[in-house]
Amino acid sequence: MGRYTFYPWQHLRHMREEINDLMDQALDPCRGWGQDKFPVWQPPTDAYETETSFILEMELPGVDQEKIRVEARDGYLVVYGDSRLERDVTAGAYQVMERTYGPFARRFPLPSDADVENVSARLKDGILTVTVPRKSKRSARVRIEINE
Repeated sequence: MGRYTFYPWQHLRHMREEINDLMDQALDPCRGWGQDKFPVWQPPTDAYETETSFILEMELPGVDQEKIRVEARDGYLVVYGDSRLERDVTAGAYQVMERTYGPFARRFPLPSDADVENVSARLKDGILTVTVPRKSKRSARVRIEINE
């Protein structure tokens, strides 16, 4: 019979590793996704679901469509890009600067019934709307016949 050595700190070590992973994800939401820049800000987003789809609406005023990337991979929907300050104020100085510029990123877990093959995205009036359709509904209850 094998011998078991009780190590009381193993559980705490595992918890520390999980907390470190969560902190890394909070600081860099697109870590390991091919993003070449560290995200500086996260655009405000509303996420909701209907019977047929999951919908994200993200505020991206003034961001060109060409500078936005939307990807569905490994169970996540990732939106990232870059917002640049286009004005040069060399003749004066800013008095107030409240808008955020630079690289941005958001990552959202996709539900198990997400149809990632048919995701659509649309940018209109500074709002990016990403629609993730649900796969066809399967009945939650299935009657199983008992054979003799």
